[in-house]
Amino acid sequence: MTGSGKQAYPAPEWSPWETILVLGLSMLLGSLPYWFTASARGIGAELISYVLQSGCFYLLPLCLVTVLRRQPQSALGLVKPAGRAFLWVGAGWGLLLYAVNIALSCVQSLLFPQAAQTQEYIVALLDQANAFETGWLLLILLLLAPVGEELLFRAFFFPALIRRYGRLPGYIICAAVFAATHFSWWTLMPVFCASLGFCRLYEKYRCVWYNIIAHITWNAVALCFYYFVPLNI
Repeated sequence: MTGSGKQAYPAPEWSPWETILVLGLSMLLGSLPYWFTASARGIGAELISYVLQSGCFYLLPLCLVTVLRRQPQSALGLVKPAGRAFLWVGAGWGLLLYAVNIALSCVQSLLFPQAAQTQEYIVALLDQANAFETGWLLLILLLLAPVGEELLFRAFFFPALIRRYGRLPGYIICAAVFAATHFSWWTLMPVFCASLGFCRLYEKYRCVWYNIIAHITWNAVALCFYYFVPLNI
């Protein structure tokens, strides 16, 4: 461990293209509930889809690294944080990156007022039929999604990109793919810039728990804005 809190971890032996495979499988499994909408309607096909995708984001990289590549979990940044300070550091990064997201979204709203879109997770919340479904969606947004996305994109994809293509292309490609997976041109630039920050956080500490806390903070603040200070950004 260095003075910056960075953890030593093995060099990634997997290919960036394996992330594309994981994304493809995740999307395929996530689409299955919609093939059986009638049977899945009781607890929500959308919720089942989110759970399947988040699970794939976590389990598939873990299996590829530890089983197929025979590397330790530390290769994915699954190492013990340096004390409890990681909670405050991660939360601080999450607040900072969300502030950047708000600023960029406000600029977009001023430049293109007629094109503003409500974010995807807000639409999903509005679509839930009851408190049970809403509660499960909140659990996914505040826990499952941050864990899965940070493990896949920052701990799995990002280091492999740097090793294959170099540091700057690694940042750009990782941020672009992450932004594209949110399927909204309106959030493309804010999410792209935020993803650059998440990549920097992972590069700084080499511990995915910092990123997970930052991502949880981001989502929690966004939900607070939704419930208490509604903004169409």
